[in-house]
Amino acid sequence: DRHRRWWLGYLGGRVQLRRASKRTTLTTRGVMATTGGELTTSGLCAAMRFDHERLEIGARHLLECVLFGRADVVEQAFLRFRTEMMAHLEAERRYLLPAFERERPASAKLIRDDHVLIHALLATIGEQVARRSVMPAIVRKLVEALHANGGREIGELYPWAETGVGVEESRAALELIHQAETDRKHQKWMP
Repeated sequence: DRHRRWWLGYLGGRVQLRRASKRTTLTTRGVMATTGGELTTSGLCAAMRFDHERLEIGARHLLECVLFGRADVVEQAFLRFRTEMMAHLEAERRYLLPAFERERPASAKLIRDDHVLIHALLATIGEQVARRSVMPAIVRKLVEALHANGGREIGELYPWAETGVGVEESRAALELIHQAETDRKHQKWMP
């Protein structure tokens, strides 16, 4: 029932926990309401989906930097992306996956396997960035792996997390992601 009086969201670039009112409405950022102010979700699904989709865009941006940018631009893009990606993976590992694994072990294993692959690809790209010779093929693999992982998480993990994860865990997951966000002066439209 704790999800019925509170909602979480990524609003204005900040993680917010707010009390539901009778006027709370459906938004694209995850606040869902029914009549009388009773919330049906915590907003975690929409916030995590938004962050995952933002990271997919970041991976494609990294690929474009590798294809068309200088080594210093690639390094900057990679460091920013890696910081935010690692926070996202850590939030899922620490706050979403343990309870999800108890209820849906097969699905959780697939997601954990995706995370292992993403970590390995990030490590390989990091080594290549240090040598200033990043291969586009490895970044393409990262883009593909992140997209496949998104299909599993957006399709199953995040919707389950709406009611399967408590308010405190939801808040902690979103705060961890928010703390890792870097300053994007050139992308003011992104929270």
